[in-house]
Amino acid sequence: MKNTTKPIQPPIIIVSGLPRSGTSLMMQMLDAGGVQVLSDGVRRADQSNPKGYFEWEPIKKLVKDTTVIRAEIAAGRVVKVISTLLPRLPKKYDYKVLYMQRDIGEVIQSQQKMLTDTGQNIGAQDADISAKFQAHDAKVRAWLTRAPHMQELFVNHKDLLTDPERQVAKIVSFLGPEALPQRDRMAAVVDPRLYRTKIQKPVRGPLGLFAIKPPT
Repeated sequence: MKNTTKPIQPPIIIVSGLPRSGTSLMMQMLDAGGVQVLSDGVRRADQSNPKGYFEWEPIKKLVKDTTVIRAEIAAGRVVKVISTLLPRLPKKYDYKVLYMQRDIGEVIQSQQKMLTDTGQNIGAQDADISAKFQAHDAKVRAWLTRAPHMQELFVNHKDLLTDPERQVAKIVSFLGPEALPQRDRMAAVVDPRLYRTKIQKPVRGPLGLFAIKPPT
């Protein structure tokens, strides 16, 4: 059962999803909308993400240390959290999660291109990679709908690019207009020219796409 009591402090806003699912775009939009972003600029913009990643390095420590997220630094702010780490977020806080959804084939192909562009070894081939990514994505989405400390909004990557005004309206309704004082600037962040990976069917891809292995 979801929380029904009013939180004492503003919830922590989370942007999540598979890598290359549009999480950086969502972070850019929230930043333009006036949400305070928890990021450090360690990972810089590159050809795969020319407008920046908006990442916060300490969040990677969630695997072993859940205390990296604390109300005094994160309440009312937005931080990007990879889908595999969502269950590690401390349950004592309330969260509003914007979960990006993108065609799995596009996710895989985009990750493959990013790794190739940076000269990384993309590893061996796995015929079941698409199914593994889909299973992980479905598992996380199901968990989000059950977690009592999470409120979730699923945002479709393609819809965000083709009809940003409508998606912004949904985001404002979800987070509340008070959280987005500059919401009229959000849709302008979307640049359809950066939608460079478009495929009709999922592709078979390399094990190295998740940088290590498919999510579990």
